[in-house]
Amino acid sequence: MASTVTVSTTLPNIEDYILEPIITDRLIIRPLLLSDLEAYRTLRSQPEAMAHSSRGRPDLDLSETLTYLQCLQPPYHNSHVYLGIFLKKSNGNEGDLIGDGGVHKFVSDQTGWPEFGYKLKKEYWGCGYATEFAKAFLEFWWSFPRTDARIQIAPSSVYPRDTPRVVEQVYAWTTVDNIASKRVLQKAGFKFFEGLDNGLVNWRNTSPKE
Repeated sequence: MASTVTVSTTLPNIEDYILEPIITDRLIIRPLLLSDLEAYRTLRSQPEAMAHSSRGRPDLDLSETLTYLQCLQPPYHNSHVYLGIFLKKSNGNEGDLIGDGGVHKFVSDQTGWPEFGYKLKKEYWGCGYATEFAKAFLEFWWSFPRTDARIQIAPSSVYPRDTPRVVEQVYAWTTVDNIASKRVLQKAGFKFFEGLDNGLVNWRNTSPKE
């Protein structure tokens, strides 16, 4: 961020929080385990799935995937809530890992707010899974207990303007050409905002209580 302002807001408190699986009509969303390594490697080795990730490329080898997976293990210490996205079988049991997503940074490089992202294997694109995941995750995210906070954020992300207390938000970005992800974010309740000179399309999601 080129410049910041310090604001009063709230943030979730997930210190020592036990993350239970999130169950939707077609998905089971849960913390990734070290035992998921082989399945996770399949996801992170797919160029199409990794193209719009912050890294922008597939993992080079299994050890690189393992290093990243180890970073996702508890305790979380208010650093991330990034989960595996699994299919739910007709009998309710867990199926294949098809993606991952959530808040991968509590302090976005772009805005200073928690940053949301996701990725899916290409064979599951266009089936509504990304939207189903995003809606369920955000409902889960806004259910965490809150604590008062003073944080530094990008001035363009201040919302609403000219108030002593800024509404808490989750930030997300898409590339200009990623039409599918734009639609997913819109369906999940994200709103487009301007003012960041970063060459990206920038989005915010606020608590449904606001």
